[in-house]
Order: sequence, then C-alpha cells, then structure tokens
Amino acid sequence: MLNITRHPQNPIVVPGLFEWRKATVFNPAVIIHNDKFYMIERTAGSLTPCKTSWDCL
Repeated sequence: MLNITRHPQNPIVVPGLFEWRKATVFNPAVIIHNDKFYMIERTAGSLTPCKTSWDCL
C-alpha cells in the first residue's frame, strides 16, 4: 500500500509567477520517467473565454 502524507505547506502549486498561470493552477500530477519526477499541471492566464480562435493565441 502507498502511504501518502500531505505537505505541511499546502497548497504547493499556486497561481502567479508566469503570465500563462496567473488566474488558476489545478490538477497537478507527477510522472516518473527514467528515475526522474516530472510534475505537470493545468493552468490558465485568464478566466475570460476566447471569443474567437485568434483571441486565444
């Protein structure tokens, strides 16, 4: 069984720092590949939906 302990400084992923993650950060996940850990996350720089496909570029 895997024993998981919550980090005392949760949350460890927060919005900010980069323009593309200013509004929100969520759904982090960790991948182990060749004995290295890689963390991926979903982010958004804005919560305003795109009106056209050009607005999102």
